[in-house]
Amino acid sequence: MDAFKLRIGTPEDDRFVARCFYQMWRDIGLAPAELLAPDVAEARVLEFLARGRAELQLATVIANDAASAELERHVGCAVCQRHALYPDILQPSARGYGYIWGVYVDAARRGAGLGARLTRACMDHLRAVGCTHAVLNAAPLARGLYERLGFTANNEMRVALT
Repeated sequence: MDAFKLRIGTPEDDRFVARCFYQMWRDIGLAPAELLAPDVAEARVLEFLARGRAELQLATVIANDAASAELERHVGCAVCQRHALYPDILQPSARGYGYIWGVYVDAARRGAGLGARLTRACMDHLRAVGCTHAVLNAAPLARGLYERLGFTANNEMRVALT
């Protein structure tokens, strides 16, 4: 039996997604002082998710522990949406980009392939809504996972302004 069940999330799952997104930043080393207060951060994520569903074909993917006695024990999530960084003047077949973010797996469940499954589910959603490419920003420890899934480094360039 599969240890984890994946499903498309609903707005009722959004508080869980918001908590995971906050914890993801903590796990990659940001101090609490570098983040907004948890309740403010949650409100912003909830607003972003609602707007993304309405405007960018955003979907959340929720992973549940199939072996849990609880009806649904959430153990991970990921979010994907159409990528809207600038005005879109290109034909979708030429460059229909999607963005994957907030891939998070509970620390006790890491190493079992769940991050890869969540990412693949996001890729499937993006493909289904017409995206031709998927983009994400990987934490250093996750780069190998995404490279195994076929992601390559792109031409993003960055400079510190402070």
